Amino acid sequence: MKLKCKNMLTTTIDLGNHLIAKTKNVVNYIYYFHSPVSTTKVYTNKAFDNYDTILSIGKFQKEEIRKREKVKKIKEKKIIELGYPYFDYLKKKLDEINFIKPDSILVAPSWNYKEKNFINEDFDQIIDSLLNYGFNVIFRPHPEHFKRSKKFLRQIKDKNLYKNFIFDTEIENFISMQKSTSLITDNSGIAIEYSLILKRPVFYYNSLSKNHNSDINYFTKMFNLEETLKKDFGYIFNSLTIRNLGDFISENIVNFNNTKKKNLDIFLQKNFFNVYKTKEFILKNIDNFIL
Repeated sequence: MKLKCKNMLTTTIDLGNHLIAKTKNVVNYIYYFHSPVSTTKVYTNKAFDNYDTILSIGKFQKEEIRKREKVKKIKEKKIIELGYPYFDYLKKKLDEINFIKPDSILVAPSWNYKEKNFINEDFDQIIDSLLNYGFNVIFRPHPEHFKRSKKFLRQIKDKNLYKNFIFDTEIENFISMQKSTSLITDNSGIAIEYSLILKRPVFYYNSLSKNHNSDINYFTKMFNLEETLKKDFGYIFNSLTIRNLGDFISENIVNFNNTKKKNLDIFLQKNFFNVYKTKEFILKNIDNFIL
């Protein structure tokens, strides 16, 4: 409450509802997305209500925020059509590394309020199935897992006895992304970056839906970025597939390269602002979104 400034830029959601109090001593609270997902499902219902300016990644976010303002009769925010600078950064980094380790699978589960320890513990079986098939497995936990899933992570670390297993704790994710030929997740936002920038297949474990928004019913008929990407470009499997997961992956990597890969650039350009040009946009328009 003692903070005093004209502009405050943050990637922390739920201003005034959770960690950060809102004070009149700050004139312009600016929110920037650190994940390229829709606002209507994985975020809490009031996540963006109290910001003055939103730096929107794509038109889908802009439409979602305007819809909530209308439904809930909230004061209209200033929305800047920014884009997602991390796409630009990630593409540059991946172009510099350009290294793929054959038959490597990146396993990156999301965190979920509804799951025990915030993680789906079926991923233990998924990793075992991949290792037994002969894949090189890179396991990358979400940062929340290190806080809430310590016992489960210790159990996974024991797999370091396998020569073809890596437990990735690096801050940056692009090295593991570049090394792998495909990704397995449940609902992690990394799937969007992996699909759209690397143009590689993503396999989704279909367990519990990740829904943190108690007002989701207002938005069920709207376009949802992550669900659309999953349906149109991903491959969904369930617990019955785990035993033969290696065959399922090998078969669909071929299918992806022959059918789905060619349409990813169209999807990217259609749904996101200023693709690979966000730096230039920020330098040119920064006076428009700060006071």
